Amino acid sequence: MNVVDAQRNGCDALVVAKTPLQILNASEAREHFQFRQPALRLLTSRKFPAELLLSLVDTAEWSSVDCYEFDPVRRPIRLPVVGESANEELTEIRWVFQQWRHRRRYDAFFRPWRGVPNLVIGNYHQEFFVHLANRCGSPRCILVDDGTDTFHVAGVRRERSEGHLDVPPRPNFWQAPKHWWFSSEVAWDHAHLDELVFFSTYDLELPASDTLVRNRYPRASRRAGDAARDGRALFLGQPLVEDGYLDLEAFRTILTGVRESFAGQPLAYVPHPRENRDILRETLAACDLPMQEISKPFEFHLLESATLPSAVASFFSSALDNCRLIWGDRMRLLAYRLPSEHLRVGHEFVEEVYRYFDHKGSIEILEPGQRVSD
Repeated sequence: MNVVDAQRNGCDALVVAKTPLQILNASEAREHFQFRQPALRLLTSRKFPAELLLSLVDTAEWSSVDCYEFDPVRRPIRLPVVGESANEELTEIRWVFQQWRHRRRYDAFFRPWRGVPNLVIGNYHQEFFVHLANRCGSPRCILVDDGTDTFHVAGVRRERSEGHLDVPPRPNFWQAPKHWWFSSEVAWDHAHLDELVFFSTYDLELPASDTLVRNRYPRASRRAGDAARDGRALFLGQPLVEDGYLDLEAFRTILTGVRESFAGQPLAYVPHPRENRDILRETLAACDLPMQEISKPFEFHLLESATLPSAVASFFSSALDNCRLIWGDRMRLLAYRLPSEHLRVGHEFVEEVYRYFDHKGSIEILEPGQRVSD
């Protein structure tokens, strides 16, 4: 279907999502902006395969739903007859041509949607989404939340508007043909649009060129119903070791403090998909903390549950704020502060999230080991 056909058939929006949370927020955007005939395209991967993402979609909401396999992997070449430096060079050459083919296929898949009136995308912190926005050239580009990455995007937008972020010039064909070819045909086009619409749950400081539209989860709140609380307390894991925020020893120490906070109260740990299960099992066993695996992202899991936990805790997971908006005061929400002396990276970003939680007031901020009162 090309753009002419899309407009003729009443398609007024293209929505592109890559994660379950993006799908949840895309459904809210569809309702809020009152799109008549929106089309949904899912970028699938090994982490989020098509069968999982499609199971979260209500096809009745969309004029069409389709999937694009988006999973480039940079595999190293290991030829025993050549040295390490030669293997690295061959790996780089192969990756360049893989990325070249991947971008051509990606551009071709979305080419029919150039000029669609509204483009809704999942994460402007990732270059392939920025690239898509540039290729579509839609009059209005709307960003939905994908966790706390929204804070990163807002910060970059502020820096760009204030001139604090250097934007390298596009390479010249005559001066650097190889660099020009790589930039034009291989790399993602990461040039930011002049204007964006943030459809977000967060209080964001944006440049004057951008617009903030509040997402209050009315659709999800209607689905939530009036489920009773069952006395459980669930702790939502984050890949803090995997992402370099904490070393393993610090993670175990902090998690032990969390367990002590719930002394005498039932508590289970819900792991993040990217947490290393072998390491996590050993850590949780040392903390006497049971693990509860769930088959769907947490918000979807709760929306389909017959009962609600009495308390949901985490560190700085965006799921706490989503629970605040969807379920209100029907469950207690707790955010455990990561001690700054243990944080290896992201001090300013993590503190910004805690300040946001504190400002909202409905999310209690505790120190590891601080007793959770009944």
